Amino acid sequence: MEIKENAYNIEFSQDFTIPAETLFEAWTSPEKLKQWWHPMEDSLSDIKNDLQDGGDITYEFEKNEFRGKPQILFGKVIQTN
Repeated sequence: MEIKENAYNIEFSQDFTIPAETLFEAWTSPEKLKQWWHPMEDSLSDIKNDLQDGGDITYEFEKNEFRGKPQILFGKVIQTN
C-alpha cells in the first residue's frame, strides 16, 4: 500500500466524564474497542494498535450490506503524550 505525502492529518478531541484509565483501555485494548466502536454500524474485524511514537495503527472493518469489501483505516502515531 502506498502512502502519499499529501495525505490528510486528522486530529480530534473530546471531553469525557469517565476515568482516564477507563478511556485509555477502551481505545487501546482491541477486544474493548471491538465492543463499542461501530461507526455506521460497521464491526471491527482486525486491529493493529502500536501506540508508541512512530507506531502503525490499522483498523479493518468487515464488509457490510453497503460495501462489498472491507474498509481499512490506517495511519502512524506521530506523538504520544
